[in-house]
Amino acid sequence: MRKISLYLAAVVVLGAILTGYWVYSRYFSKQVSDELTMKVEKGDIQSIVNARGEVVSQKEFNLEFPYAGTVEKVFVLDGDKVQAGAPLIKLETQELDLDLARLQAVLQQAQANYQKLQAGATLEDENVSRANVTSARAALDSAKGVLLAAITDAYTRSDDAVRNKIDPLFLNPRTAPQLSFQIGDQQLKTDIESLRLSVESKLNDWSDSLKSADASGDLSALAATANANLTQVRALNDKTTIILNTLVANSQLAQATIDAWRVNVSAGRLAVGLAVTTLSSAEEKVSAAQSNLSIAQNELSLKQAGTRVEEIAAAKAQVDEVNSEIAVTQDKIAKATLYAPASSIVTKVYLEQKEVFMPGTPAISLSVDALKLQSDVSELDIGKFRMNGGLDVNIKFDAFPDYKYAGKLLSIDAKEIIKEGDTFYRANIFFDPSLALKDGNVVRTGMSADLEIIAETKKNAIKIPGIAVYKKGDK
Repeated sequence: MRKISLYLAAVVVLGAILTGYWVYSRYFSKQVSDELTMKVEKGDIQSIVNARGEVVSQKEFNLEFPYAGTVEKVFVLDGDKVQAGAPLIKLETQELDLDLARLQAVLQQAQANYQKLQAGATLEDENVSRANVTSARAALDSAKGVLLAAITDAYTRSDDAVRNKIDPLFLNPRTAPQLSFQIGDQQLKTDIESLRLSVESKLNDWSDSLKSADASGDLSALAATANANLTQVRALNDKTTIILNTLVANSQLAQATIDAWRVNVSAGRLAVGLAVTTLSSAEEKVSAAQSNLSIAQNELSLKQAGTRVEEIAAAKAQVDEVNSEIAVTQDKIAKATLYAPASSIVTKVYLEQKEVFMPGTPAISLSVDALKLQSDVSELDIGKFRMNGGLDVNIKFDAFPDYKYAGKLLSIDAKEIIKEGDTFYRANIFFDPSLALKDGNVVRTGMSADLEIIAETKKNAIKIPGIAVYKKGDK
């Protein structure tokens, strides 16, 4: 009997425990949600590459423009001493100034549209919008006419540069091109003869495509073909220039002939470079005209459909977009002038007034008796850099951990550096040691620092927390 009583007592205790746990879980325990709420907002996003750097003595560095253009003015000569912030070279900005004025006018129109949508549209407003669409469509037709003319001009300049300026160097240039003289580099000879034959085919196809060209149609394919062909012609020009620079007069080849070839090829090269610039400008104008027409058509649609909350939001987004385009254009205008980043000596000016600058080549070289930071950046990160006149860098020296200074990445050495089997490239970062001196900090060669290189900045972007983004399959 006593054993049965003990069993009953154990069952009662166990039941009480289970009942108490159920009551606690049901009424007192807080449920943890498996959902995490995150805020999505607009703002600036920066792509930052972290690196280590070392202070070294700075001697010479090159500056270049972030985009192609024609030189308007050269402010300095070789050997000049310049102070920090002094202007060096300026590109023409007439087209950019016109674009900025146009964008500002578009902004006023977009803002007026936004305000009208908020106030509600009238029949008179709708009629005005129709007129704006008609005007914008006419402007687009005009811009497309200019683009077709630029494409045709690009063909004419290319044809002249190749068939009139370069062909005198060849035998049978259009069918079986062969250089009319001997050179030591047989591979270069084979390459240029093959390229000349390829360019001939491109010119023939290009000419045929222009016969049926119509400005009222879509010119994007013609423009793409023109850009590709210009690249081929410029490559042929480059190889021809290399060969001409190595020629030496002999009994079969007079110096006067060589000099005449050089003058002609150089003139053709300049003409093709101008064609590239003109074509790019015409494409930008068509793009802008299409954007204006889209704005006008959207405005008319909004007037005809009546104002909704979504439409007002779209009009506000259009205002923001135009503001962003204005900021980009203003930035290009600001970067049209190269300024001395520090007191320095001009060692070489590579451009003259009215000469065309092309990205990837130096515009001016400066020599500075100062300090700079060198950092070896992995090839995995170097591709993120778009120099565009220099990248901003945040610098924190190991010797002064409580201070942060600003610098600028001005150039990257072309020669690679191999470390333990990995490839790196040396980045050269300029900074002003006098800024540190104001804080009582003396920067010396050999000092190390942590670097934050701002590779890219996106303005007014949608910011989503990285933890909220994940991959599912191929999406």
